[in-house]
Formats: sequence, structure tokens, C-alpha cells
Amino acid sequence: MSSDFTEVRKAITIGCDAHALYTRWRQLESLPQLFSHVKSVTVLGPTLSRWTVEGPAGSELTWDSEIVEDVPDRTIAWRSLQGAEVDSEGVVEFVPAPRGQGTEVHVRLRYHPPGGVLGRAVAALFHKNPAAQIGDDLRRLKQLVELGREPTILGQPAARAEEA
Repeated sequence: MSSDFTEVRKAITIGCDAHALYTRWRQLESLPQLFSHVKSVTVLGPTLSRWTVEGPAGSELTWDSEIVEDVPDRTIAWRSLQGAEVDSEGVVEFVPAPRGQGTEVHVRLRYHPPGGVLGRAVAALFHKNPAAQIGDDLRRLKQLVELGREPTILGQPAARAEEA
């Protein structure tokens, strides 16, 4: 990658063992259920996949990616194939948390925004901040794994009394 890239680093501790988290993440076709901006992942082979994600202003971006490192229960690293619509690479690591408190999930993503600086500005305008999205998605993964569902306030009474 050239020097004009964006890098995102996020981490979260999830009360689950590394094997279960690795297994869930490695099932690429189920990732759209976990990550809100991912519309679909199609497995093309043991290490190849096609990704479609939500872009700014309702657009869709699609590219092919390959897994370049796969260490069960520890690491999954990937990069987009040459000529992809989104030039990207990333790694997710599953690290035992201190005192047996589950697993730390570390994500590092580097990518060239489509359209360069202009693309980055358009994405910001439409609130498609990858750092925020990845942080939100990791929190969602934690909730799904630890609670078995995503928490909601639907059906909850209002937190304040109605005005008379």
C-alpha cells in the first residue's frame, strides 16, 4: 500500500474463549449478521472471498479479498486482491484476556478510501466513519456473544415521566 491510506485500530474484551470467537469470525458468510456495514460475503474458495459493503450515500462497494494468514484460535489476516475497488488489508487477533476474563479481540484495518481525500470527505459527510463503525460492530459482537442477542430499548418505558 502507498502512504495515502487510512488505518483503524480497535480492541474489545469479550467474555468468551478464543476458539469460539475465531470460529465465528472465520465463518465469513455469516459476518454480515455481525457487522452492520457488511452487506454480503461470498466464499469463493478456501482463502478467497467477495465482499460487498455499504458505502456513503447508500452506495455499495465490492471487492475480492484473500486470507494471507490463518492461525486457528489466534489470527486471521487478509488483503484485497490487486485491482480491487477498495484497496485494503487487515488482521484480527484473539488474545487471552488477563485473569481469565475472556478474549481480547484486536482489529487493525488499513485501506485506501475510494476516491482518496474526496472519498474520505464524502464518507464523513454521510457518517460512514470506519473507526466508529468497527468500534460499534465490535460492541455488537460482544453483546451477541455474551447475551445471545443485541440489546434493545424497544418495549421499554420512557426514562422520564410524561409532562402533564
